[in-house]
Formats: sequence, C-alpha cells, structure tokens
Amino acid sequence: LDAWSWFQRGLWHHYKGTKDDNAKAREQIRKAIELDPEFSRALAAPAHVYYWDVLFGYSTTPNELLREGLTLSRRAIAADDKEPFAHFAMSRISALMGDLSSAVAELELLIELSPSFAHAYYGLGNALNFAGQQEEAIQQIDRAIRLNPHDPAIWTFMSGRSLAQLLLEQYEDALAWALKGVRQANAGWLAYGILACIYGRLGRNEEARRAVAETLHLKPDLVLSFIEATFPFQNPVDRELFLDGLRKAGLLEE
Repeated sequence: LDAWSWFQRGLWHHYKGTKDDNAKAREQIRKAIELDPEFSRALAAPAHVYYWDVLFGYSTTPNELLREGLTLSRRAIAADDKEPFAHFAMSRISALMGDLSSAVAELELLIELSPSFAHAYYGLGNALNFAGQQEEAIQQIDRAIRLNPHDPAIWTFMSGRSLAQLLLEQYEDALAWALKGVRQANAGWLAYGILACIYGRLGRNEEARRAVAETLHLKPDLVLSFIEATFPFQNPVDRELFLDGLRKAGLLEE
C-alpha cells in the first residue's frame, strides 16, 4: 500500500466514529506519514482524529492531544498552504482549545481556498455555535448540508444545527433536527446527548431518560463535568442552558 491508500483506510475508520475505529485511524494514517512525510492531508488528518478523541471523551490526555494536533496542523500547512484539510484541522483544534477567533479566521480562509468544501461551512457553523452566534451558525451549517447531504459525518451537521436551535430555544425545530441526527447509522453519543437535552428542556421526561440511556450506552462514563470542561461555550448562558437540559434529563454531575 502507498501513502494515499493508508490515508484512505484511516479515514474510513475515522468516520465510523467509535473509539476503537479512531485508534485504528491513527495507526493507519501514521503509516501514510511514514511513507510520505510531506503529505499535507495525511499530516492534518491525525489532528482531526485527536479532535474527536477529545470532544467525544476517548482520551485520558486531552491537553496533550490538542497540543500535538496543533503541531501537526502547522506542519500540514507548511507542507502545502493550499490544502483545505490542513486549515480545517487547524480550525477544529483551535476551536476546542477555546481560540474561536483563530478557528473562524482559518475557516474563512479555507472557504476562499475551497468554496465547495462542505466541512468548511460546518466547521464555521460549529465555531459560531460556541461563540454564541447561533443564527449565523445555522446559515453556515445549512450550506454544508446542501453541499454534501450524504457526507459520512452528516450526523454531526444535523446535530450541530439542532444545537444551534436548542441554544436559541427553538425547541421543536431543534428536536426535528436532533431526530434526523440520531437516525444516521453512525451517530455518536453527542447526537443522543443533544436529543436528551432538548427533551429535558421540553419537560418530556420519559423520552429524556430514554435518550440519556442511549447516550450512556455509547459513552458510559459521560457526566456533566466532562461537558463543562470540554465544550468551549463562550456564552455562560449557552453553557448553562445545555447543562440544564442534560441535568433535567437525568445525566449525573460526576
């Protein structure tokens, strides 16, 4: 196998979204980098793998992974500053580190470089969500969905849109998008967590408990303190709304 083949195999595992598949993705993408140390897209890919490791709680050393992801993203951009995935990886790591202004700047540059790259608009929407700009976030995520409605990570697009409407307290529309997200075959625990939060805010207690049970089936160690420490909400009101919905759904503090 050549570097491109190992890279593609790694992506196949990565977009399955599980902890074990993410680990396999790291191994296979590392082989691509060993074969071609200047392969920009392969250099950037582990950063996005690390992003999921941290966001989804797969790692016990999140700060170390974020620092390594930042280093790899910079190497990827240095290898090819026109590679869209390199800027995307940099933006995702920056957002999770709480540097949303840098994340937005990278994504705006990425859209100039590759106006049809769906993940650029989703990433921008996600960063704007955490920055408290939900109306604009919805516009960007809608563009992502129109550009690639069958993306292997489409559940993240749908869940991101649902989160924006949840934070705007547009609960019925948020619920519709959350349900679309969890219907995707590879939907991760976050999709179910957002659904649980919406049901909790709506006072639909039985459905909220079921959604929390599904969330914990996928991530048994999930607690509110993890979300509070990991999700980079800039607006304390947004953070508390999200935590409150999950709390009402039955998710434990510790």
